[in-house]
Amino acid sequence: METASIRLQLFRKVGKIYKPFIYDNLVDVCTFLGGFGQQRQTFWGLIYPMVTKFSNINHTCPYEPHDIVVKDLIANNDLTNMVPLPKGRYRVRGTLFLNNAKRVIVTVDGEKS
Repeated sequence: METASIRLQLFRKVGKIYKPFIYDNLVDVCTFLGGFGQQRQTFWGLIYPMVTKFSNINHTCPYEPHDIVVKDLIANNDLTNMVPLPKGRYRVRGTLFLNNAKRVIVTVDGEKS
């Protein structure tokens, strides 16, 4: 893998559809995992620790595409209360690009109560 980036989008459910809500960022994966990106992308830096407990995304680059695993992700109230969002139903969509080619789209729906 020469380059890796992820487009991270946050949506909020309004009525029956999810609409874009505040965050839509293209993040350089290697910079983010190196720590500097977490400082620049404050919101996603808050979400990142939730994911690391359920994945092998625990070191800086390089990664191979088949090396990344996220399994049984649970975001409990202790973690979601750290995220500065009002109560409601949300969707996070991550679109991973490797060498500028779209490789995978991950969508996670949840509710902050």
